[in-house]
Amino acid sequence: MNKMSRLAFAIVAGILITGCDSMTSPSTITSDQITGKVWVLETINGSAPTVAERPNLNFEATDSKLSGNNSCNRYFGSYTLEGDTLSVDTVGTTMMACPSEMMEQEKQYMAAFSTVKKIKMEGEKLILTSEDGTSNLTFVVEMTPTAPATPTAPADPAKPAA
Repeated sequence: MNKMSRLAFAIVAGILITGCDSMTSPSTITSDQITGKVWVLETINGSAPTVAERPNLNFEATDSKLSGNNSCNRYFGSYTLEGDTLSVDTVGTTMMACPSEMMEQEKQYMAAFSTVKKIKMEGEKLILTSEDGTSNLTFVVEMTPTAPATPTAPADPAKPAA
């Protein structure tokens, strides 16, 4: 092999190795991407929530706490984020009774949430999955409605304009 062929081979091999490495490397999620937002459930295992009270999730950056509402009850715990791995620890819930359809959705949500091991972002969506990918929760950022503009009082014709 001449020098040019070896150089071309080395360049192509380097590109292929780098390309394969980037395909297998986990996506790194930073706490800045997930904290300070209210994540609202879009799907549980590919299906839309069945009741209007959609579960939500909040991550806190300062003390690695998480909390949310699982349709009926509040839940809370702690988390560790490393690359594409999300470890959730010590999840507790309140224990209020709610209508059966809300309780069923809560049960489905908490069952999926208890298996979460992986985290990724796809555009503006947050996706939490089990290690094998069979269970997943997809969230979107809650859109806060903008407050209506404060009506301005009509000008008082008796007062001169400033």
